[in-house]
Amino acid sequence: TGSRLVAFPCTACANCGKHASSSYYDPSISTTDTVNTCQECQFDGMSKCDNGTCQFVQRYTEGSRISAYEITDIMWLGTHDVLESMADPAYINTAVPFVFGCQTSEEGLFRNQYADGIMGVAMHQATLIAAMYEAGTIPRHAFSLCLNFEGGTFSLGGTRLGLRDDTSALHGNDTSSLSPSSPHHLEPMQFASLTKNHGWYAVGVVSVHVGDILITTTETLLSAFNDAKGAIIDSGTTDSYLPRAIARPFMKAWENVAGHVHSNRLKRYTYDEFQRLPNITITIDGLEGNIRWSATPSNYMEEIILPRTKPDVKATQMFKRVDITKPWKGTKPFTNRIYVDEPKGCVLGGNWMSDHDILFDIQSKRIGIARAECTYRDSEYVVV
Repeated sequence: TGSRLVAFPCTACANCGKHASSSYYDPSISTTDTVNTCQECQFDGMSKCDNGTCQFVQRYTEGSRISAYEITDIMWLGTHDVLESMADPAYINTAVPFVFGCQTSEEGLFRNQYADGIMGVAMHQATLIAAMYEAGTIPRHAFSLCLNFEGGTFSLGGTRLGLRDDTSALHGNDTSSLSPSSPHHLEPMQFASLTKNHGWYAVGVVSVHVGDILITTTETLLSAFNDAKGAIIDSGTTDSYLPRAIARPFMKAWENVAGHVHSNRLKRYTYDEFQRLPNITITIDGLEGNIRWSATPSNYMEEIILPRTKPDVKATQMFKRVDITKPWKGTKPFTNRIYVDEPKGCVLGGNWMSDHDILFDIQSKRIGIARAECTYRDSEYVVV
């Protein structure tokens, strides 16, 4: 949700890594693709004419980089089986002509990640969500993400989720067919206005707590969250980053609650020590009262599974979500993934969004937030 760009590896990519798909996109076998000429470049401020095509390079803060050229083809979201997706109206009826980046090079995290490239859904007229809405294949210029450590649900045109026992319509969507195992809200969805009209999804912060301790005790500390880019919700950022201006009160409150110094280095915890870790709660200026949105230790603490072979083989380290309902003996290694070093504003990343259904309603310039059970055992996305 922090990017507008859609791009993934094409067959011409010599140094792209191995990803979720078994093969790269091959323009030579598509009967509907066209390579954008220099007169048809769509990525303003990015693409430059090179050898008759629209070439661009996109760099990211952590050092990743992709190179690609613009191409237009029919695009929709479907299953792993293309023929199945084409046969099912629920999928193929959302198909639209769309411009994306055909990657010719990957560097950094893009080369090593599991996902095939990037699918940006920021507030921008050049996203796939915007194209679907303009073509009338989804009912509203909106979508929702309900994520957890096992995956989640991507709803197009709004949110498909509701309270489990709610048989009324939610945001125009009938929820009566939800089964007990379906994703569902654990509380009514609350709404907040977006503080920006374009680009990032930013919300207004009115207070921040570490456990029960208020740390935004002055206007200066509070403004650190809302200045510059503001408090943005970015699913593409795995971790969360709070402004460095609040580091001192944050560290003091953390030590008072947890009993040790806050650190982003690997640390071993007993079960009792882990239980002392605080919720970090950001209170958002809602449309009908304040909204308290908490990151829990089970979401911001990553358990590190160390390799049993050579201890210096860092590439084989794995991360998993800790099950806090099952006490453990001895200690377990964890890394804290809330960082207090953002120069201005803050980034609420994937770990803050986890276990919540977040509605990105571009049409009404608002965000919806509800704690939710996000695990979905059928299709990975739903058209509402």
